[in-house]
This record gives sequence, structure tokens and C-alpha cells, in this order.
Amino acid sequence: MYRLKRWQWALVIPVLLAYFTFATFQVFGGFYIGYPPFTPAWLNSTRFPLERTFTVTRPTSLHLFGALREGRLTAKLEGRVVAEFIGNFDRRLTLPPGTHRFRLEMTEATGNFNYALE
Repeated sequence: MYRLKRWQWALVIPVLLAYFTFATFQVFGGFYIGYPPFTPAWLNSTRFPLERTFTVTRPTSLHLFGALREGRLTAKLEGRVVAEFIGNFDRRLTLPPGTHRFRLEMTEATGNFNYALE
């Protein structure tokens, strides 16, 4: 049986640690890199229309983006993920201070997305 040398263990352990760290972040809503080793339940359970309400105290950037390949849409508010959906588009908006309601609907016939931001 082949045994790893000490310097080889020094390479194996950081690689395993990095893999499990990113897998954990992906499951709990953190980084998403490529395809996950398994699909989280929330990714398959999106219901439409989908609504989120949030309050901002100063002009704030809202970035809505999605990738066709992954089939998902992510809403980032000031760089922090506030909601994730299934989708394919990219929009950047600036929100004035106040409470806003975000609503996302999908047209069943065409699969197009409509969103409203109040």
C-alpha cells in the first residue's frame, strides 16, 4: 500500500479543508462556486410569486443577477445576499431610504420573470 510522505500530507490537508469549508458556506447561503456536491433544498423549493420586504436607512445599491447555466437569481443588498431565486438576468438599482417590497413573478407559459420593487 502506498503511504504519503510528510510533505504530501502538507498538501492534502489544506485541500480537504478548503473543499469542506466552501461546501459548508454553500449550504448555509454563503459562497457559490461552480456546482455544489449536492443541491440544497431551498434551491428546488422556490414558489412564485416570491416576496421580500426590507428597510434601508440611506441610498443603497441593489444588484439582481442570475446565470442561465446555474438557473438561479440572487439579490444582493450592499453586497449581502438578501434572497435567492431561480432566474436569468442582471439589474443594478439604487434604492432611496425607506421600506421596500420586492416581488418576483414568473410567467408559466414563457418562463419569463417580472419583478416589482416598491
